[in-house]
Amino acid sequence: MRMQISCPQCHKTYNIEAQIKLESVTCSQCGSEFSPDAVEEKTSEAPSQPDGIEVLEQPEFSPPPRKTASIWPWLFTLLILITSAGIWTQRDAWLDNRWMRGILLGFNLPLENRAKDWLIVPKSVRIEWITRDDNSRVMLISGTINNLLASRMPYPDIEVTFYSSLQPDLVLESRSFPLTEKTDAKNFAHAPLALPEPMKSAAGHSSTEFVIINEAVAAGVGDITLTPRIR
Repeated sequence: MRMQISCPQCHKTYNIEAQIKLESVTCSQCGSEFSPDAVEEKTSEAPSQPDGIEVLEQPEFSPPPRKTASIWPWLFTLLILITSAGIWTQRDAWLDNRWMRGILLGFNLPLENRAKDWLIVPKSVRIEWITRDDNSRVMLISGTINNLLASRMPYPDIEVTFYSSLQPDLVLESRSFPLTEKTDAKNFAHAPLALPEPMKSAAGHSSTEFVIINEAVAAGVGDITLTPRIR
């Protein structure tokens, strides 16, 4: 045990062993002599342990470290879902985009052939009447058709709408014809007519001249319109 004594003059404090019995103490600061009348104070030293007893430290338990949560994978997944939903809801608009359709067809995806993928050049359309050697008449319709996609596509049929020569707004009939390669009109002057084989497919961004042969012409035909129709 230790005890603390104080100089009554300058109040300087001293720590001494309690076992030491002192009659008087001389202050090292002011030089006054006084009796060691002080209040005992326990020291902060830890009590000694008996020999042979080992004090074991209690381990400090702490929770395992938590992994830092990352939100980037969730944000990326959410972005993909939103993008996919947007493309699906606007799929018709995406498929109407010829550049996008060309890319998808390049991956051999089963996309339908659309009439809007083709263009019949209006200024190229011509009508020619051929009188055959049996005095029957054949209408030859010629023109140019463009494949607007970058991929090879099968040719569509062409729907021909015939209008009356007396009433231009009156539709007489509509018929679909396959496209055949344009040849000399003289090849159709003989009866019976040997129809050429229809054309199969067009290369990407190609322009092809064609001919349509109509042997059964309605009476009073005037103007016509041509429209691509998917087979």
